[in-house]
Amino acid sequence: GILLVLLATGGFYISRRAVLHVRAQADVVVAPFTVQQQTVTSSGGQPSGVIEQREFARRSDGSTAMQGTFPSQPEHPILRRVDWADGRAALLADGLEMKYSGRVSDKRLGSWKANLTNPPTGCLYVGETRDRQEQVLGYDTTVVVKTVGVRRTTEWRALALQCFDLQTRIERMDDNGQWELLAQKSATFVTLGEPSAVFFDSGATYSETPPSAFFKKLSEGA
Repeated sequence: GILLVLLATGGFYISRRAVLHVRAQADVVVAPFTVQQQTVTSSGGQPSGVIEQREFARRSDGSTAMQGTFPSQPEHPILRRVDWADGRAALLADGLEMKYSGRVSDKRLGSWKANLTNPPTGCLYVGETRDRQEQVLGYDTTVVVKTVGVRRTTEWRALALQCFDLQTRIERMDDNGQWELLAQKSATFVTLGEPSAVFFDSGATYSETPPSAFFKKLSEGA
């Protein structure tokens, strides 16, 4: 009996791994776009400055790339993160010609692709509340709220873009029970269509650098 249980359990895990692998290798077709966003911090409920500007690009096969700059730290190297649909991933510092690469697990990749091809109804996940419908840059969005303790996150998710969040607000409850804005990320424009191949350049000639050395060089700026 024990042997049969072990064999059955082993078969279950082998089958589960096989299913995860198949899901991870599945092809997806989604709406391709490029969006520019900026993040503004707040102090005392008033905007205090732009801390990040980013461009996010997604191909029709689900591959994504994000490039961020930091206006308050102009000396900080530009960073680019790429996640390819085949599971490869890399963080690149183009100005320093270095990168560190890896692979996304089959479980995470399969889940990511499943969410792209079958996003949740109304873009609403477990533990979230649908607040209202609004338009952002001409796109119909579902405004979704999630509260954890004294922190509240509100996202404006575009239905036509597989629930991509065009806008995000992060708030904290103050000592008087009032919600105080900490930061807001907002889209400034969206362009439909396949993004530039530059976003997805793999940095073939860049030096492959371990994470510790990568971030040390970033902090040094050289």
